[in-house]
Amino acid sequence: MKGAYQIFGTWMMALLFVSVGWSQKTLGGSISYTEPLKYKVAGIAVVGTEFTDAQAIKLFSGLVEGKEILIPGEEITEAVKKLWKQHLFKDVEIQVAEIRGADIFLVIQVKEMERLGTFRFEGIKKGEADNIREKLDLRSGRVCDENLKMTAKNSILDFYVEKGFFNTEVRIKEIPDPIVKNGIQLTFEIKKGKRVKIEWIDIQGNDQLADKKLKRALKNTKQQAWWR
Repeated sequence: MKGAYQIFGTWMMALLFVSVGWSQKTLGGSISYTEPLKYKVAGIAVVGTEFTDAQAIKLFSGLVEGKEILIPGEEITEAVKKLWKQHLFKDVEIQVAEIRGADIFLVIQVKEMERLGTFRFEGIKKGEADNIREKLDLRSGRVCDENLKMTAKNSILDFYVEKGFFNTEVRIKEIPDPIVKNGIQLTFEIKKGKRVKIEWIDIQGNDQLADKKLKRALKNTKQQAWWR
């Protein structure tokens, strides 16, 4: 067993990788994409990870050392799909490092998503920024993907819609964070525009109550008067 790990370390240092994820390459004539062969997974290495535990990545992939798989085959394709579904990586590749008889050594190579470092607001007052900050579920170290950014943007828009600013615009800028490794800084540029006012309220189908009484019951919904 010890010798096998030494061999595993040797080919890892050599970086003699041949991708089997999406290319149509062969490894020294041993891998044929027209005639799949069964191999036993003798070792799995993970490279490119800084924040995600390597053992967790192996578990996410579903690949197991000691298990026989077909190369090429569905196991590798499914493993790549499973890793993409974690939403932790912006690039995933499973490669063949070495084949020794019926044993195959695999490398899972990933490129992690950037992490959120800090965020700030432009175009609004400090008090508003503090109120919005409390509503946003943003924490340093979280994976900063498109879903996180769009959720934050929509929360900001909802905040201003509740206050009558229906024409608010939010633009997101991002730059590398100088402190957080593999991190980015987000800047939310906010143009809230003018508050939308109700010029006229027309009530139809009312036969039982006076329109004025109904209008008074509309909380925070007032028709614009000439003096306002």
